[in-house]
Amino acid sequence: MKRLITFGCSFTDYSWPTWSDIIAEDLGCEYENWAMGGGGNQQIARRALYRMSRGFDYEDTVMIQWTSVNREDRWLNGRWVCEGSVALSPTYKTDFIERYWSWDNDILNTVQARLSTERMLSPWLKYQMAMPWGDDRALAALTDNKRITEYWGCRMSPQDELPTYARPFNGQTQDGHPDPQWWLNWVEQRIYPQFGLTIKPRTRQRVQAIQHYLESLVMARTGNDITQAQLQHEATVYCNRHGWRLNKVKPGSDALSPGLGSDVIC
Repeated sequence: MKRLITFGCSFTDYSWPTWSDIIAEDLGCEYENWAMGGGGNQQIARRALYRMSRGFDYEDTVMIQWTSVNREDRWLNGRWVCEGSVALSPTYKTDFIERYWSWDNDILNTVQARLSTERMLSPWLKYQMAMPWGDDRALAALTDNKRITEYWGCRMSPQDELPTYARPFNGQTQDGHPDPQWWLNWVEQRIYPQFGLTIKPRTRQRVQAIQHYLESLVMARTGNDITQAQLQHEATVYCNRHGWRLNKVKPGSDALSPGLGSDVIC
């Protein structure tokens, strides 16, 4: 694998190593992480298609982590506004949600995003995983609405299914993202077997080291009183100190490609 290019939400771009960072670390390959925390599937698709427009090499490997369906992606004031669940968004108030948002529409947008991206990136897209469709309302929209069921019945490739919410560090924190050890297991059990690869001992040791460090911080506190922000800060400091490439070639919400200004929309 010459270059790894990944897309997703915070399950791919986070303060500690995710599956994407672990693979790049293990293989020592060139690495671009285009994921954005809080982003939905339309944003993932548009950034992937924009990156394709910049050109891929023959030996590039693209991997995508699709997220949950209850998200609203918009380009506003020169940046992507990506805030996770629309129900918890500080931007989209109750009136907006009631008038303009629905499970049906979000599912249709997600299907379109996945199908179009999958078809256009097929020469380079080597692995996909996705979160479940959501709660009972999303499942009802899939099964009760004939039009949506027919649309969803399009031929999509199989994808490994991710949890929508994790309990890192044995549930002793407010954070809901898989911890480094969880992601190491995922890479070993789900991703690497499809490529005939094996995790190197040094990579395992580095992942276990940050896992132990963060677990120690969590367990030193009483109950769940270490906040998500505090844990993210400690993880970021540790990764910077120990040479994890979490921030290498990672476009932000207003910098759509390394070296490009915010006047280019993807």
